[in-house]
Amino acid sequence: MPETIETTREKQITKVSIVGIITNILLGVVKIIFGVITKSIAITSDAVNNLTDSSSSFITIIGTKLAGKKPDREHPFGYGRIEYLTSIVIAVIILITGAEMFVSSFKAIIHPETPEYSIASIAILAITVVVKMILGTFFQKNGKAIDSDALVASGADAKNDALISLITIGSAVIFLLTKFSLDGIAGAVISAFILKTGFEILKDTLDKILGTRADSELAEAIKAEVRGTPGILGAHDLIIHNYGPGKNTGSMNVEIEHKTKLADLYPLLHNLQNQIYSKYHTYLVFGIYSINKNHPRYKKLIKLLDGYLAENQHCLGYHGLDIDDERKMIFCDFVLDFDIDRQQFKKDTEKMLSEAYPDYTVIVTIDTEFA
Repeated sequence: MPETIETTREKQITKVSIVGIITNILLGVVKIIFGVITKSIAITSDAVNNLTDSSSSFITIIGTKLAGKKPDREHPFGYGRIEYLTSIVIAVIILITGAEMFVSSFKAIIHPETPEYSIASIAILAITVVVKMILGTFFQKNGKAIDSDALVASGADAKNDALISLITIGSAVIFLLTKFSLDGIAGAVISAFILKTGFEILKDTLDKILGTRADSELAEAIKAEVRGTPGILGAHDLIIHNYGPGKNTGSMNVEIEHKTKLADLYPLLHNLQNQIYSKYHTYLVFGIYSINKNHPRYKKLIKLLDGYLAENQHCLGYHGLDIDDERKMIFCDFVLDFDIDRQQFKKDTEKMLSEAYPDYTVIVTIDTEFA
């Protein structure tokens, strides 16, 4: 039986994470040995950071497996967001590690011990710099390829580790040349890098849980796909909800020629829905605007709105024009940015259109560009 995309992705994350676990444990053990031999708090801090990274990879594996659980009655959208909770756990571990290392480094600054660096210990650190850079690139490349925030974060952390090791090397070289120890200060700098990484991962993950704007490349690709479909006159109001990497649902309003028959409309939108899901792992529900571009008042209205749009820099566009002669009503949706009084814009626009079309009731809807 062929593997699903989710199964293949889970195996890839597990494989990459296992490589990270083994590499970080080996580096951590080697650094602890040299940290004890040289009495260096900086090297010991670096070693503990490596062991923390290995535990982060282990948590990534667990989180990925839990996120792959099938949807059920209580969670019809699946468990994909567990991966974001995994990233939070990793961030908290990194922050705790950074705080503990900062305390140890501060104590070392107040009550310093003379380190015993050697050329061999510096050479070991230099090797770890190279290994960490390779590991970081490996994590990030695979993380971006399979849309795993946890792997991308681990890659960034690994590259930070390489920079941290360089700081430790610099401290060791200065001591060998001058006998002046910067070990405690170097440990504090390393701790600062660890804390910075933890805060960045935490912020990025919390932003996704709160709900950030949809990925611009994904949004533009979906819009282009829909607008390029024969029978679709326009596409607007794209909203995408994320339920974990590669698991999106959403909605979009499309403009259809008013004479289109329902028998032709259903297969058009149904096929487009399947097409979007297959290409972009996004399940869309479509709303419909019925447009009559040949209406005698339509071109006049378009010209009026184009001029109005040019005078309002906070208005990003308009759509959903509908002139209902039977009920004497005009409908129009405006997309605004976040730097304008929306209610005042609505009142001003309805007044402007009512003056241009005194016999019609004007209904203006204010939209937000969510994607």
